[in-house]
Amino acid sequence: MTLFTSMVIITHRWRPPQLLFETYEDVETLSEFLPRETFHTRTKELSKLVRRNYPSSHWDYYIFLLAILSVIASAAFSLVARAAGVSMWYPLLLLVFPAILSLWTSRRRSTMVYRIKEFEKTLKSHLGDLNKKDASQHHLKWTVRRATRSDRVEKATACLVIELAQCDPEVDVDPLPTYQEASEHTDTDHVMIQINHRPALEIREAPPPHYSETEVVVHRMEDMSSNFELRSISSSTSTSTSIHMSTEQTHLVGQEEDKPENT
Repeated sequence: MTLFTSMVIITHRWRPPQLLFETYEDVETLSEFLPRETFHTRTKELSKLVRRNYPSSHWDYYIFLLAILSVIASAAFSLVARAAGVSMWYPLLLLVFPAILSLWTSRRRSTMVYRIKEFEKTLKSHLGDLNKKDASQHHLKWTVRRATRSDRVEKATACLVIELAQCDPEVDVDPLPTYQEASEHTDTDHVMIQINHRPALEIREAPPPHYSETEVVVHRMEDMSSNFELRSISSSTSTSTSIHMSTEQTHLVGQEEDKPENT
């Protein structure tokens, strides 16, 4: 990924924040990817976004000067009131104004970190919209990062750096959001997820087995008990008969063996 140019968001003590960037002519080989009109349109949009939405402390500088001037005016008015014999309560009323300004300034400073994070989210969202246009048409990608020591600017404070680089649309894909960003997104927006379940397999009920009249015989309990007695009697009779026949056969075999000896 080739870096073409970097744009730095800076803040001053007495001036609103602004975006510093190189001119179109100073950026080498950018004309091969991005037209001049498109570059000017992108820089104007980013400059307007920074000037309107980036939280700056330059108002605190003017409020501090205004509070000092009100204290000086109260002291001068008290001297004039004493010489003219006017009540001293009127100069003290002028001290209420700087007290209110100090409370408003302290509250504004306490929310500075939160407002900076909100601006970073807005800027990333805007750069994401630019990437949807420039990544496919001009093969360019916009990114933002925190300023480092190498990004120092004279008489100003560097806060964020916007980078414009060449990208491959098939390789460079926007990463997935972090867990914190995803949770914040789900907290603010109502997301509905529809899950399509896979259709269940159709269970075909098999027909009941077919039984003929000869196969199925229904017996009553009385018949079954009588049959059981008959079977037990017949089995005992057959057993005794077989034992009697076996003894007779043994006796006959013994007589046949004794006949040759008598002869």
